[in-house]
Amino acid sequence: RDLLSFPTRRSSDLLVVSTEKVFYHLEEDYEARQILALIAGGTVNDTTNSLTTKLLTHGIDDPQSQYIYTDLSTIFPGYEYHPEGIPKERYSDKPGTKVSTRKSIYQGEDPSEGGYANCPEPGVYFNVDLFDISSMHPHSAIALKIFGKIITKRFENLVEARVSIKHIREIGDDAYKEALKRMDAIKDGSSKIIEEVLKGLSGDALKKKCKAIANALKTAINSVYGLTSAKFDNKLRDPKNVDNIVAKYGALFMITLKHKLEEMGVTVVHIKTDSIKVANCDAKTKKFIFDFGKKYGFTFEHEAHYAKMCIIDDAQYIAYEDEADGEKLEKPFWTVTGAKFAPPY
Repeated sequence: RDLLSFPTRRSSDLLVVSTEKVFYHLEEDYEARQILALIAGGTVNDTTNSLTTKLLTHGIDDPQSQYIYTDLSTIFPGYEYHPEGIPKERYSDKPGTKVSTRKSIYQGEDPSEGGYANCPEPGVYFNVDLFDISSMHPHSAIALKIFGKIITKRFENLVEARVSIKHIREIGDDAYKEALKRMDAIKDGSSKIIEEVLKGLSGDALKKKCKAIANALKTAINSVYGLTSAKFDNKLRDPKNVDNIVAKYGALFMITLKHKLEEMGVTVVHIKTDSIKVANCDAKTKKFIFDFGKKYGFTFEHEAHYAKMCIIDDAQYIAYEDEADGEKLEKPFWTVTGAKFAPPY
């Protein structure tokens, strides 16, 4: 609107205004990068990947020598990985079973190589609950101890430090103390940086700065999975990890959970990587989902409730959401996923 209001401006003036708009739009991202650089001991010009790697592997000359590659069939009996390919007839012909890469097979299904998605039976459903795993890939890496003892512990502290920082309400509270403890466990002296960044803040100003720190740590956390599964060599990639076990661990867990629920007579409506939707979920089913997740190192959250839902495949559905994060919505709304139900504009 500002640009259109001044049609007679010179192009150089418009460029300055445009640059300012972009800066303010990305200001929080830039602040997060500054904080990550401070903690890691790098600069804002370093990439997120390099800052994250530096933070997790500092003081270790050959981190890859410590990494652990787990044969997932030891955790999920019957699982097989054959990169050369698996005959299609070995897979289940049960409706809703999708065969994609044909490199892996578990309980008659193809878990795919990046994330499991499944719609057992397309149709219309009522009273559907959506459960989501908090940070699936990070917790898979932690459960598998993929980086060995030292670096995995640092990574776990990074994940938990972010959670604590998000819950800080005032300087010195329990979440604040926990965050400082976790940060020092990653890298000695990191807590001093956090203390300095938050010094003298309270109320909304404290909340805003904590959000910036949490975003900085989230950026680092999210980059870790990409580095473990990257095709290029890097310090967080284990050359032995041919099966991309971080993503595969989560996929195999979701298949196991789906089959367990179906054995209980529960209607599984949809699975998408780190979330599961079930119809007519009672307290017993909810408890089972939460407890079963904990056995594998996962924490489920009840993200939403749909009064009704129409799903046509594992990537396309429309649902009427009337509850989010355990709270009834004053204004329920339709949520759309996939091109089939997208608004025509």
